[in-house]
Amino acid sequence: LSFQGLFPFRKVPDNKLKENKQFVKQASIFADFINSVVQAVRIDNVVVLNNLCQNVGASHYYLIGGDFKYEWWLLFSSSVLDCLREYCELRGLLRCFNACVSTKILNAWKVLLRYVVNAMIASFCNARSTSSGNSKTKQHSSLRQEHTVGKETFNQNFSEVGKSFHSKKIGITAD
Repeated sequence: LSFQGLFPFRKVPDNKLKENKQFVKQASIFADFINSVVQAVRIDNVVVLNNLCQNVGASHYYLIGGDFKYEWWLLFSSSVLDCLREYCELRGLLRCFNACVSTKILNAWKVLLRYVVNAMIASFCNARSTSSGNSKTKQHSSLRQEHTVGKETFNQNFSEVGKSFHSKKIGITAD
């Protein structure tokens, strides 16, 4: 499966994306994944969160192979909050968004998304290293270490992220 095969809607004009079945399916997959991440945070279960990220990271390698550019995940994580803000702005909800989503909450989201992406990248690199043999293992091992988030670092932020999701003020639920 090629990268273009995974995202065949990449050349579809923006105003036609809502009508594109492949885009709608992929958007649903993203939404389900984010919902699962939120659920893991809400129940304060780092193991579930790590398993989700590891499964996504490894599955991208096994579905697409080494051609997948995991940098897309970095782009995805940096655009999630921008897209949410833009969505609210287009619907006249930006004032509500700004009033309800504090800087502290946005920072918690950023920490969570960074953790998720780094865990997926580490899993992707691990799958690639395991499959590609010893000649590339050192290179992929260094990438994996670069994107591995220490348990202590994440645990320091995990409870703050969890508080954000439990807050009724922001209206985010995973139910």
